[in-house]
Amino acid sequence: MTGVIICGGRIEDYNRAGKYCRGADIVISADSGARHCKALGIVPDIVLGDFDSIDRGDFRELEAAGAEILRYPVEKDMTDSELAVETAIKSGCSRVILLGSFGSRLDHSISNLFLLKKLHDANVEGIIADEKNEIRLISGSIKLNSISISLNSGSIGLNNDSISLDNGNISQNNGSISPNKDSISLNKDSISLNNGSTGLYNGSIRLKREDGVFVSLVPFGGDASGVSTRGLYYPLDGAVLRMGSSRGISNVFVDDEAYVEVKDGLLLVILSRE
Repeated sequence: MTGVIICGGRIEDYNRAGKYCRGADIVISADSGARHCKALGIVPDIVLGDFDSIDRGDFRELEAAGAEILRYPVEKDMTDSELAVETAIKSGCSRVILLGSFGSRLDHSISNLFLLKKLHDANVEGIIADEKNEIRLISGSIKLNSISISLNSGSIGLNNDSISLDNGNISQNNGSISPNKDSISLNKDSISLNNGSTGLYNGSIRLKREDGVFVSLVPFGGDASGVSTRGLYYPLDGAVLRMGSSRGISNVFVDDEAYVEVKDGLLLVILSRE
């Protein structure tokens, strides 16, 4: 299930934004994102926020058109964009695209970028998109101090610090766990196997070539190690990208498809156009 969240930041290309909306199962407008809905000619399924920045005329039009209204107080612990992300997660979305995430307020722009981590932790694929960029977050293994493991189906066999499953393998090295085939989702201190679902520990991504598009890899929240690529002009093979380094910026396609993998840490994968 794909959700689109329309925030109140900048949208300059409504044709491109409309393509994302047309493929959505649910569209959520966060407060002043309502003006973008009007420009796009769509009625969102949900309009939410404290409504301190929405145009009253736009609000009345969307309410009259049948949009569900979720009103929150001005004094709250989340931005309207984060409330929209939580609503998308609770609605069962497995993929969420945020539009209008960036604007003149740098604090809101940075906060919205970090919403990719919130989606990631909920095992939801997150994409921030505008007319020039698409941003995704992928991750490798995670180090755990103490864990319990529960399976929906399958058996566990322990042999020399490795864990083998009927469907897929989990290998343990120095306290880290990396999935193979079947993914692992973390819920507090437990790990549950979801038989082939993807998301939280999805440490790789395939990218289709687009002319004039740059591929940038930016470590997120710390160093990213075991970074490897194929199909890009500047190859990486098990590299460590240090937090604060610009090493992964402005790569380009050399094949019809590129592949990016990270073994440990979080990595922003950014497609950018001039």
